[in-house]
Amino acid sequence: MKAKEFAIKYSGCFFFVLLFLCIGMYSVVRSWQIARKAHLLITRIDSLNVQIDHLRNVVEIQQRVLGKRLPTFKLVSYSGNIYTSDKLERSRTSVLLFIVGRCAECFEDEAPLWNQFAIKAGKYGISCIGINIGLPRELLQAYIKAHAVVFPVLEDDGTFSGLFEGLSGLKLAYLKLDSALVVSNVSVSIPEDPSPVLDFCNHVLEKGRIP
Repeated sequence: MKAKEFAIKYSGCFFFVLLFLCIGMYSVVRSWQIARKAHLLITRIDSLNVQIDHLRNVVEIQQRVLGKRLPTFKLVSYSGNIYTSDKLERSRTSVLLFIVGRCAECFEDEAPLWNQFAIKAGKYGISCIGINIGLPRELLQAYIKAHAVVFPVLEDDGTFSGLFEGLSGLKLAYLKLDSALVVSNVSVSIPEDPSPVLDFCNHVLEKGRIP
């Protein structure tokens, strides 16, 4: 009788405790679902912002340099050799890789792709030269050595820094030039996304093939 009385007396309490636990579990699960959706939304927004910055930078650089002749230059490579614009004018097509931002990982990620491009491009008489604007000299030298960079990388003396002034989030920029140093194609990098450099290099190689 005591057990029956106890069950009758406290059954309501057990019910409310069980109901409270169920509500609590539902709240936890629901909160986790909301947090996950919020995280996915924030990630999506960040990705869209990166894409918008990329497009904005491409358009801005195109307005600044596309169809225009680049300034003449005389720069020293990190191996100590002197390169001038006259050397590029002897090439039918040239590609300049500008290291603009202070993102060492961006250059490190793309260096193997540019090595492959430089080797292929050389077979078609296409010059490939890097120009450093944003990275510290010692750091870039370490990356050049670590990745056995096969193309020359020059240190800018201020000749080109103004071309990219005021561009938000810009890390690497690629310019295709003809023999008159006139820019005919432009692209910029997206962190952790190799598609811009691959598309640009494939375009240059396809257009640069000798019939």
